[in-house]
Amino acid sequence: MEVLRRIHETALASPGRAAMIYNGEPVDYATFWRLIVRCRDQLGPQLAPPGLVVIGVENLRAAWILTLALRSLGFDTAAVRQARQAAVFDPAEVTAFVSLASTPLAGFEPPPGTPWLQLEDPASAFQDHGGPLPPLPEVKKAGGHILLTSGTTGEAKRVRRPGTAAGGPTADMLAQRAQLSGGPGAKAAEAVVNVWDLGLWTAMGYSRPLVAWLEGATVVLCQDPDPAKVFQTPGITHTMATPWHVTRLLAQPEDAFAPQPQMQLDVNGGALTPSQAREIRRRLTPNLMITLGSTETGLWARTQVATDEDLHWYALIPERVVQVVDDSGEPVPDGTLGRLRVRPRDTDARGYQGAADASAAHFQGDWFYPGDLAMLDGKGRIALLGRETDVVNVEGVKYPAAPWERALQDHLGCEGVCVLSGRWTDDIERLHVFIESRGVVTRAALEEAFRSVLWGFRDVQAHRVEALPRTPTGKVRRVDLARQLHAGAFPASPA
Repeated sequence: MEVLRRIHETALASPGRAAMIYNGEPVDYATFWRLIVRCRDQLGPQLAPPGLVVIGVENLRAAWILTLALRSLGFDTAAVRQARQAAVFDPAEVTAFVSLASTPLAGFEPPPGTPWLQLEDPASAFQDHGGPLPPLPEVKKAGGHILLTSGTTGEAKRVRRPGTAAGGPTADMLAQRAQLSGGPGAKAAEAVVNVWDLGLWTAMGYSRPLVAWLEGATVVLCQDPDPAKVFQTPGITHTMATPWHVTRLLAQPEDAFAPQPQMQLDVNGGALTPSQAREIRRRLTPNLMITLGSTETGLWARTQVATDEDLHWYALIPERVVQVVDDSGEPVPDGTLGRLRVRPRDTDARGYQGAADASAAHFQGDWFYPGDLAMLDGKGRIALLGRETDVVNVEGVKYPAAPWERALQDHLGCEGVCVLSGRWTDDIERLHVFIESRGVVTRAALEEAFRSVLWGFRDVQAHRVEALPRTPTGKVRRVDLARQLHAGAFPASPA
């Protein structure tokens, strides 16, 4: 298990170096190593591998200690924060649930017969009494880790990151390690990587700390509700964020945080508006990168933002194979809107655990279809222009459209509703609502329906159509509506 070996090596060579800073409290590499081994020794006699251990914990410091300890024992692990995430796992396949006594998983109890270990926070009562560091344990076969993704269907699905005896870094991790050395003037081992409150069930929240520890760097975890609080930690060289983090940060007063000109901000999970990008570069850091990827297949495109155009076109990562195709799977000419597909690498997912239908829909042949509509420019760049699936993406947060569509149809008494998201007529990400109605829909009725169903979303565009395009089985052809939006067939009509 490579990351365990590297943590141990750094603990021997630089025991006082900070492995993590959790809510402002540093944990050095020597202490980090002792905590992992201590948990491993405590849990080993209580559980028999192999199997799956689900960790229900709000405390990210504890979650990481428990995850590394359990994986070194041969268990697959999954970390969850909410009851609905825990419900994704079949009790028959779960060896045990683990939670901290001080932070139980609200609203969830394991089914009868499934062991539930309620532990103290591994770091809360720990005292380092000195002495030699515990040796590196023999790891015959490291367990894997389960990520949760909802981007393709709007419902949580499991993606397993494997563990092996060697536990070498994946291709994605190697690329991320290079980024730590390529930031503004930082050596990889000197990096201080802020992942905010990103959980271990997310691709960024899981892989970026591992990459940092492979290099002997420092990880910053901050679960404070004030998003500016994290920048009280000095020396941050890299920050991982979603558009949701950016929106919350920019909502803070002008003097809420100091500029971080030395820092690289890496935004994943969705696009930024030009105004957001300009404000981030003015108020926080001029070093802004946006990456495109998925939990299933990792990163495949990125853009270093210097102009507004950089928010639209992303450079494909050279070693990745990415295509834009029509409905029959044939590549479309450059400059033509089509369906995005990505070829998985050997270490990428080839399906979802326990979700055969979703796997069949999105993993087809040698390709993964994430549900995005895209366009290539013939110069090694790609633009994302919306979604073809019944999932919408607003500020990096994925929402299933079907509940909204049913509720709006009930409110309006119409024949059909389709909700899309994307950047079509300008660079602002908006919801577009298509309404199929034989009767008259008044503006007052529309405004009331949107207030009831789509509250919290700005600039919702409403479009009345005679008939929604449908397949022979009656399913709305979202891609047809998206192509019409892209062609300018529907003028802006805010509700």
